[in-house]
Amino acid sequence: MDLFPSFTGKQKVSPLDRPLPKVSVNAFAFLFSELVQYCHSKVYTVPKLQK
Repeated sequence: MDLFPSFTGKQKVSPLDRPLPKVSVNAFAFLFSELVQYCHSKVYTVPKLQK
């Protein structure tokens, strides 16, 4: 699995051709929690939070 073409006729393999790795639910939950906490720290009223 070479990243660069060789003289043997092999095609170049790109990282973009590979399937995306699956993100674990725990990692997604952690990032979502951090995002919610960040938004709460920037907003001081409920109407602004709802926007």
